[in-house]
Amino acid sequence: MIQRIYGFCYHCNECIDYDICWKCYTHKELVHFSDHTFDTNGPEFEDSPDDEAHDDASSDSSDSTDSDSDVSN
Repeated sequence: MIQRIYGFCYHCNECIDYDICWKCYTHKELVHFSDHTFDTNGPEFEDSPDDEAHDDASSDSSDSTDSDSDVSN
């Protein structure tokens, strides 16, 4: 089963298409050949489209409050 990798991705230098996440990398000797080396790829944290939409919505709501609109002079 293919899963999206969050955080750093570790790519095996000896295999054509073998990547693991940081959790698996800490136990790489158990999940892959112990003599293979890995390169670290990608940003530590990657925003997903859902995260970006949530951030935009929260920033819009923080611009004004009920107390700002109910000011009477």
